[in-house]
Amino acid sequence: MRPLKPASALLIAGVHVKSDAYPNVKYKVEGLLAHPGLNAQEANFPPALSLRFGQRRGRFAALGTACRLGLAHLRALWAVARLAPGAALYVPYPAVFLVFLVSLLPRRWRPAAIHADAFISLYDTVVNDRALVKPGHPLARLLFAIERRAYRSADRVLVDTELNAQHMAHMFALPPGRVFALPLSINETIYAPLDYLPATDACTVLFIGTFVPLQGVDVIAQAIVLLRDQPQLTFRIIGNGQAAPEVAAILEAAQCRNVHWERDWQSAEALAAEIGQADICLGIFGAGEKAQRVWPLKNYAYMAVGRALITAGTPAARQLAGNDPAPWVEVPPGDPAALAQAIAGLAADPARRLACARGAGQFYQDRLANRASLQALVDSLALAAPARQQQPGAGRDPGQA
Repeated sequence: MRPLKPASALLIAGVHVKSDAYPNVKYKVEGLLAHPGLNAQEANFPPALSLRFGQRRGRFAALGTACRLGLAHLRALWAVARLAPGAALYVPYPAVFLVFLVSLLPRRWRPAAIHADAFISLYDTVVNDRALVKPGHPLARLLFAIERRAYRSADRVLVDTELNAQHMAHMFALPPGRVFALPLSINETIYAPLDYLPATDACTVLFIGTFVPLQGVDVIAQAIVLLRDQPQLTFRIIGNGQAAPEVAAILEAAQCRNVHWERDWQSAEALAAEIGQADICLGIFGAGEKAQRVWPLKNYAYMAVGRALITAGTPAARQLAGNDPAPWVEVPPGDPAALAQAIAGLAADPARRLACARGAGQFYQDRLANRASLQALVDSLALAAPARQQQPGAGRDPGQA
């Protein structure tokens, strides 16, 4: 790997996975590497990980995973120290640990500017959203300290919505303008626009998810129970995760027969085919704090294909729509009855479904397409380095600021 030229170079370094399981990383990195105005090269060290541990080997496998992750980050750090001085550094998600390590380097070994793709806060996810660790736990305090130092050392921290940008800036006491929001990226070859021809006698309702709390899958299950006697409705659920046992208990207790649940992991091609065959797609419905700030990747895919979308009327949804009428149907977060009513109403109105499908597809092309996100990222890369040079005390370590 040849050294980068100072001032006109971009190093993309990290421990990131480029696959359709992580499309935002894959297509942003590919876009940067192919951009004609950037002298970009990549130093990526994704370790081979196995996250399914047997009961007997669990602790040893977890230790091995931690060691591989640690070694991968050290290799990435060495690449940054060797190649990045004088150049800009972009660290794709998950950026936090590498950016933290870079902040420990002597000033002469650091990049001219650091751009960290945070996407979401690790502390916020582990402690606040999934409640895996209590706020006062030593691990929670350690995660917070690592993230705070990492993002205070970066010139630009990238997230997916303006509300997430405001939340992260407040949580980690970051200077104004440090956190920047830009749309996520998806596989637009697979999730391509597909004409919609609404049926009048049947309606398929689709949900795709990982069953994390913010998705409010229990709300979807309770809405299905309310609609279990509607013969024209078929519900397709694809995914598995933390809330799956609760959802299964709700559906089994009500003996819902109009539900088809595929729990196994599906390829992007299979998911796109499911969206193409759906009449209505369901977004997120959680009432928790984090759910109010996000616009999930599934919504991008639904809209890119061009299908009617029902999702919670969150501040993030309203901010995304701006002053224009939203092309999706909104319901109050955490309200199964309102969701059931919205599904029934849209299912009974094929013309409205068609209008919603077309509106969603056009909205995606105008505001969320990969080209818009990539241009916003390129603009951020161009602006962040001069901004640091003008900041008083820019040469100090973040721990001394």
